Amino acid sequence: YINDRTIPISVDATEQPTPESLRCARCGITASPHGSYTRRYIDRPQVAGPVVLNLTIPRAVCRNPKCEVKTFLRHRAEEFPMNMTRRCREYIENKCFLVPFTQLSAQSGVPETTIRRIADHLVVKLDQSFRFEIPEIVAIDNIHLPSGKDARVQLANLGNFPKKKTHVCYTAIYDGKTSQIIDLLDERSLDGVLRYFLNLEGSSRIKFVAMDMDKTYRKAVW
Repeated sequence: YINDRTIPISVDATEQPTPESLRCARCGITASPHGSYTRRYIDRPQVAGPVVLNLTIPRAVCRNPKCEVKTFLRHRAEEFPMNMTRRCREYIENKCFLVPFTQLSAQSGVPETTIRRIADHLVVKLDQSFRFEIPEIVAIDNIHLPSGKDARVQLANLGNFPKKKTHVCYTAIYDGKTSQIIDLLDERSLDGVLRYFLNLEGSSRIKFVAMDMDKTYRKAVW
């Protein structure tokens, strides 16, 4: 994924070593400087192409002969997960749902599989933080979907539909103002609809319900 358009930038970590940076993470004993190590991190892409930071990181050697750690980098690896900078990851998160993964990979130099993992993690994070606000006006209606016995479905060779009857009836819950579907129930019985509204979080916000004269919906609402 790194090509001739990649812009290489060399960065040296020249800060003076501190007792904290020289302390062994395993045994806690102060270590001694021991050369350096160069790591490559993908940075946020520029107009000309992907950007790669060649970061030279000082190393240290633990002076404790009983310690399992011999040498270590004086750098916190958690700051740059997936071998990319934080601003590169932010760029991927902002773009991954706007452009195809292959195009984003070519722009940034980040492998497509890594972009997919970032997108999957972002979806989980957004799903956990998403809170749907129940509207004041709710509309209820039934919707009929074709099943396996419908002639059109059989001609289309779709085998994922139940073959019990020609159509399957569902209960659709809408936002009365925007017509956006809030939920789709796989039944239209009184017990099922009533149980849904009794367990619906934020149902106290509902002030008006729009529906036809179906007695099931009327009993569930009243």
